[in-house]
Amino acid sequence: MAEERHVDPKQQQEGVAPAGSGDGAPPKGAPDPTAGRKQGPAGKFAAGVGGKVQQRVAADSLELEKLRTEVEHLRNQLRLAVADSKNLKRLVQKEVEEARTLSISEFVRDLIASCDNLEASLKNLSDDDNVHAGVKMTWDSLISTLGGHGVSRVSPLGEQFDPRFHKAVTQAVDDSKPAVDLHALTAGNVPATVLHSRSVSLLATYIACGIDPEKSVLFVQSSVPEHSELCWILGCVTPMGWLNRMTQFKDKSRSGSTPNMGLYGYPVLMAADILLYKADLVPVGDDQMQHIELTQDIARAFNATHQVDYFPVPKPLSLDNSARIMSLRDGRKKMSKSDASDAARINLDDDDDSIVQKIMRATTDSIRGLSLEGLDERPEMHNLVNIFAVLSGMTKAEVCNEFAASGTKEFKEALAGLLVQTISPIRERIRELVRDAAYMDKIINAGNGAARVLAGRHIAEIKKIIGLVR
Repeated sequence: MAEERHVDPKQQQEGVAPAGSGDGAPPKGAPDPTAGRKQGPAGKFAAGVGGKVQQRVAADSLELEKLRTEVEHLRNQLRLAVADSKNLKRLVQKEVEEARTLSISEFVRDLIASCDNLEASLKNLSDDDNVHAGVKMTWDSLISTLGGHGVSRVSPLGEQFDPRFHKAVTQAVDDSKPAVDLHALTAGNVPATVLHSRSVSLLATYIACGIDPEKSVLFVQSSVPEHSELCWILGCVTPMGWLNRMTQFKDKSRSGSTPNMGLYGYPVLMAADILLYKADLVPVGDDQMQHIELTQDIARAFNATHQVDYFPVPKPLSLDNSARIMSLRDGRKKMSKSDASDAARINLDDDDDSIVQKIMRATTDSIRGLSLEGLDERPEMHNLVNIFAVLSGMTKAEVCNEFAASGTKEFKEALAGLLVQTISPIRERIRELVRDAAYMDKIINAGNGAARVLAGRHIAEIKKIIGLVR
């Protein structure tokens, strides 16, 4: 039976809600009496304060991010300062050793004339002469003493000059260094302005790295048309099977891209670059050895086809440890400007902070310390040790001994400092040269002219050999 509810008339008159009606809430479905009500002064004040707080928080966030960036920069500067200090100490020690070596060499140089005189006396004395025995004893004693100080005789007769045994002698005073812009066309449609600026920047890099334009010919490949002419001539004695074996073309084909004819004939143009100037030694990295071998085959094929001995068969001049610098991300891959990740390489135009960050973030293992034994099983650390050895002039064994008990962080900091110390002046010199357009134009024009003189003479000789009308 339903329960009856009674409403007190007095409550109804005073507007008091009956029990169970929701404690004063409007009935369900009734309009909200506060809707549309204007915000009072207190509400406006609260909203204004809230907006200002949000603005302050945003400004503080920006300031915090700025301070974090500044702290990271200062940390990098501190790392560089510590690394510079260690590198300076290492450099001083090296200079002390070199000074000792130099003092010995000065002494030995003064003895050379005496050694030569003794040797000449031995040749002029007969073996049964009593004086011969005395001079021979003096000669043997002198040579033995010099040998104890690391000085030994070398015979250059009939031997190929080897810069590894003559590190004081700089290479290639009459070398040629082209900017190979024709090769760049194989990459596809490169904008004209980009292609030109790259050629100028490359030649500026040669100069900044120490190539003297007064002793070396710096030129742009496309400005010497004999390169393309010889490429066609050599292509006619190059079997397609040789080109089909070239890994660069095969890699492009497998990657899904459509390689062009220029890429297919790229190795022949490279051979023309070398053979046009009848080079007999070619500085080359390990990854380019296949191109040198093809160039050797092409030179032999031309000579055999025309029954001449015109082209010398060039030999690779290995750059030892610096011949193959590996990726900072994968110690089994070559460091390359074509790598998708900029963090995998050190660019000559990287600023100091970028160099430090790339080295500090380079892939390494968790093994503490360095040891030459087992270094081959640590490809990433091996690569960093190799870079340090090349830049410092130390052997890999010496680098490992110096950092045998050091943590990876400490070694990376030292390497980063060494890289900054080496690359920073090169980077600034490149920028300076590129800005001096008049100077670079002068160098390029002079180099183009000199290269054309030699290339023109050789291409005329080649045309005569094969019977082309001059």
